[in-house]
Amino acid sequence: MRDRIYRFAEFELLSSDGELRTKDSCARLQEKPLLLLTVLLENPQQVVNREQLRERMWDSDTFVDYELGINVAIKKIRDALGDSAENPRFIQTVAKKGYRFLVPVEVTYSASSSLVVSAPLPDAAVAADAPAVPSHALHRRWISALLAIVLLSAVGFWLLALQAKHRHAPQIHSLAVLPLRDLSPDSGQEYFADGITEELITNLAQSLPLRVISRTSVMRYKRTEKPITEIARELGVEAIVEGAVTRSGNQVTVTVQLIDATEDRHLWAQKYRRDLGDLLEMESELAQQIASQVGGTLRLQHDMKAVKSRTVDPQVYDFCLMGRYHWNKRTTADLVKSVEYFQQAIGRDPSYAPAYAGLADAYALSPFYDSVGLRDSLAKAAAAAHHALELDDTLAEAMPLWD
Repeated sequence: MRDRIYRFAEFELLSSDGELRTKDSCARLQEKPLLLLTVLLENPQQVVNREQLRERMWDSDTFVDYELGINVAIKKIRDALGDSAENPRFIQTVAKKGYRFLVPVEVTYSASSSLVVSAPLPDAAVAADAPAVPSHALHRRWISALLAIVLLSAVGFWLLALQAKHRHAPQIHSLAVLPLRDLSPDSGQEYFADGITEELITNLAQSLPLRVISRTSVMRYKRTEKPITEIARELGVEAIVEGAVTRSGNQVTVTVQLIDATEDRHLWAQKYRRDLGDLLEMESELAQQIASQVGGTLRLQHDMKAVKSRTVDPQVYDFCLMGRYHWNKRTTADLVKSVEYFQQAIGRDPSYAPAYAGLADAYALSPFYDSVGLRDSLAKAAAAAHHALELDDTLAEAMPLWD
């Protein structure tokens, strides 16, 4: 079987395993970003429209938000390539049409080979008219045959064990992330744990082709003592993610575990300890690890390159978490606080797109909880959302309502 190898600039992509390599690094792309990048590499320096991408990435029986899925995949590819939407080196966004891969691409093929072990047994008797074979030669033949039998038996047992493992591997088609518990020594950190929970739900919903339960549905289990199996049954899911967050100053520790709810069996667990400024990168890494487990790879992909994330001032991120925390409460007073926190984030960093997306959400809800003018609020919401997209055209939070 011959695998395609795409070469461009300093990169090389092997189609069979999705490995994007340079002289110094190797990153493995997930399924959807790999499919999308392959389409672009097959049509270099040409505009590929979003309908072509949709047909290649999903079959007709799949019901997903195609626009959001394509945006997320493009973001992941750009992260892996070190590219940007503002100053593209590889992938150019063609407004209202699609995308263009800017550099030439060389395509070659690699022939894969397989090892075949042949181990015929020696005849039980030798024909009378055949020449005599020295005893030491027969001895070597028997040893070679026995070694071949042992090797084939070992391979057979390994294949049987692998098949048994796949038979018992959980078939997960739906998942819920329970609210992460706040174990911080300082009081008043509930908003922080809720914010990380919401980010994790969003990241998983964007990267997994399965049903991820919404934040609204899982928040009622915030302080519940119900068994995992009962929660899963009520939500109608096969897997549960649960864990805890501890924040002390600028140090954050997140502990998570993935549970097969049908058997109440732990599939995977991990602890992350990061500085507050690295929280976005940690959230992306966490979502990737969970996605790899749910996707059927019951081991961590240690060779996967960490996803690059936007750098953010910890105080700006904190303001955004506070803004989202109050926005989720849906009261007049909390919406006012939500607007104030997002405005503080923008005041500290006017280039941080998620702050504008949060401000757009806060303005959009204000007319329904206060007597402010509907037209004025929606105009402010649209302006904030469009500004968010100008700063980051892959920002999923601002796309669905305002793109």
